[in-house]
Amino acid sequence: MIIKFSDVNVDGCGTNVDVLLEISNTLTPHRAEELLNKIKFRIYTFKKINSDWSTDDVLSDVEILLKAEKLKFRWITEYMTIEF
Repeated sequence: MIIKFSDVNVDGCGTNVDVLLEISNTLTPHRAEELLNKIKFRIYTFKKINSDWSTDDVLSDVEILLKAEKLKFRWITEYMTIEF
């Protein structure tokens, strides 16, 4: 499963930061949905508690969750986007 994280309108400049994460564990559809909901809630809570957050801070917190869930994952840092 690959999850795309999009930090929208970074620093109010109108640009977005997209980061891809690949989870190598095989997840059932139910488990995948459960995990996505946990990640969304974790991000929401992190941003609410930390008013001075950065993209890196949020992704580091997500990483803590994934490790706690005993998931194998990797950040995909090199990818190409083709817009048309």
